[in-house]
Amino acid sequence: MLIKPERRNGNKMTIQEIFILNSILDGKEICFLPELSEIKMTEPLDHAIKDSLIRKGFLENRDQLTEQGFLITRRLMNYKAASKYIKIMSLSIGILNSEEAVMINQLSKKEYDITVIDIRDITHQFLETFDFLNDAPNSKTMEEIKIRADKLEKTYNFKNNYFELQTKIYQTGTEEAYFRADNQLYMYDYKRRLLYPKSHADIINLLKERFMENQA
Repeated sequence: MLIKPERRNGNKMTIQEIFILNSILDGKEICFLPELSEIKMTEPLDHAIKDSLIRKGFLENRDQLTEQGFLITRRLMNYKAASKYIKIMSLSIGILNSEEAVMINQLSKKEYDITVIDIRDITHQFLETFDFLNDAPNSKTMEEIKIRADKLEKTYNFKNNYFELQTKIYQTGTEEAYFRADNQLYMYDYKRRLLYPKSHADIINLLKERFMENQA
């Protein structure tokens, strides 16, 4: 797994169940999760979802949280109050400070969980998971290349040596892809449609910046 959660207590939930807990807060959109408008909520569905939350131990009854439900709702509240958001693969991460974040992990098409993670060693965890970043020691930083996103895979043979990363701070953010092709590391900027050949050290520094609390 990319990032190890500090605590996990059987917190698997559907997106509809998360939206019910979110309604206890402010009911507003949750960064990097499906939009609330995509879920057509009716009273029978609302009751069915709350009954599921009761069975899972998150609700005492349809109007009252259990201790476990309070814990998860507080994590969701902290995620929504994060200073910065990061999306990578199935993980949505809300940075709280330089040491801690809340992670919403999409475990499958229907299941999510919400956990607290330690981000002090996040770059090392990236390098363990995406070990292709360590397999190009002679990679060099060179002039950027103008190229459309749909041409990337046809032009560069990166196969599984690839991941996408998004960040968001207020109304600004980044949309990038990182990959290795022919022993060269690259970062692609989707917004600018620019491909940057990068050295190993520059890629590591970029990843560190992305996880810094106040930098997009």
